[in-house]
Amino acid sequence: MHIDLSHISPRRLERIAQAESVDAAASMGLLDSLIDKVFRGGAKEAAIRALYAAINRPPDDDGPGGTAQQMQDFQNLRSLMLPEHRERLTLEVVENADETWDYAMRLDGHLLQERKGMQEEAEIAELKHTRNAIAVDDYLCKLQNHSPTAASLVHRSDRFLIEQGKTGDCYALATMMGIMSNPAMQKRIEGMAEITPDHQLRLKFEVRPTAFNIRDIHLQDLNGDLELDQETLATICADDAELAFMRDKGYDLSLENGVLQVDIREDKLQQIIGETRSAHTNSLIVNILEHFSGNLLLRLDKVAEEKAFVQLEKGGAAGSEFTLIGHARERHSGLRSDRDSLIAHKDRAGNYDPLIANLLGYAGGAFSIRPDNVHELALQLKAFDRSERCLASGGANGFVYVGMKYGRPDAHGQIHSQHALLLQQIEYNVEKQPVGVYLQNPWGNRREPEYFSLDDLIGRNVSFAQYHPVDS
Repeated sequence: MHIDLSHISPRRLERIAQAESVDAAASMGLLDSLIDKVFRGGAKEAAIRALYAAINRPPDDDGPGGTAQQMQDFQNLRSLMLPEHRERLTLEVVENADETWDYAMRLDGHLLQERKGMQEEAEIAELKHTRNAIAVDDYLCKLQNHSPTAASLVHRSDRFLIEQGKTGDCYALATMMGIMSNPAMQKRIEGMAEITPDHQLRLKFEVRPTAFNIRDIHLQDLNGDLELDQETLATICADDAELAFMRDKGYDLSLENGVLQVDIREDKLQQIIGETRSAHTNSLIVNILEHFSGNLLLRLDKVAEEKAFVQLEKGGAAGSEFTLIGHARERHSGLRSDRDSLIAHKDRAGNYDPLIANLLGYAGGAFSIRPDNVHELALQLKAFDRSERCLASGGANGFVYVGMKYGRPDAHGQIHSQHALLLQQIEYNVEKQPVGVYLQNPWGNRREPEYFSLDDLIGRNVSFAQYHPVDS
């Protein structure tokens, strides 16, 4: 739902600010009320009531917690507004000479709420965070031409929405779906972003530089496996060729003290926003990470393949090895709109999921849990429930994603050899034993979760991976 401020005049603003109750603020003449109900669907009244609630929140008697709630309400109110109206609601923040801070909330210049002389570090941190989050939101909204569907970096007053596009990588999107179900991630991701003086979006990721975040490459030659060195974020940022490639793609990277800084050019952001093959979502961080990780892994694949090519050439490689490398180069091509869903899952380009998880502060991954029978599966599901990693538990302790054969056979009798979904909830019988699960599909989390019995899961060769916040 969006709040339309088109019909809120300066006179109405004064009335809202001075009213003793929300009903008094929302009172309208008979004709105005009739027009609002019949022709506007109650938009004016909804806007008045939302503004009154924001203006008349009780004074900050609870210290930093109260300030945090005020800032959250302010951002939520802004996100409810039509994008073209958001810049009318401003937060003025002033640092005083005595190291205290003031703020004032205004709508069209009209003072809604203010506070002066703040000196608690936690309160000041909330002010800085909110001011920066607003600047990022306005920047991204402007790049989207203030369209009614303009998305913020992360969703705010509505629930996180995602629907897999044509890229085919359910693993990456299921991972982001699980991470974004954690309420704490919204604020954390906002805190990662800022706008640079030269109008680029800067993201700062706290990462474990040596973590398994980039796939290691195995190529089969005539003598067995040829294993190449694993690439990590640390090796990327120490390689001038890697950095130059990423700059050419629109990203400027640096890594220092475990913080990966990524500056993204405006033209690259506009390309990401306008890419119709990406996931449909109300959190732009999803689309940004889709593209960023795709370019990163595309480069690494090519670097690794060139190393393999040289090694095989030195060893007198036959034509079959050259064909293999050529096939690998062809399939590691970023967004794959020309591939149907089955092939995209069967022949996916790189391990996006551990990379994205690491960037967003999560550890885990790898489909290492593979129950052989219903009894083992039931025991494992109970363990997931105890650790509160089902989505129904709220997402704060992490999540479980599920890999399995999925869907109906196609014309050739094949189904997805592996599709990733998230564990939403476990169904128990009267003896408190698991009998089935509800899974959330990244093809669209607006849909109802899909139900599978334990026998069905075993028949689909189910396997599980767990992710959890590193600092939990």
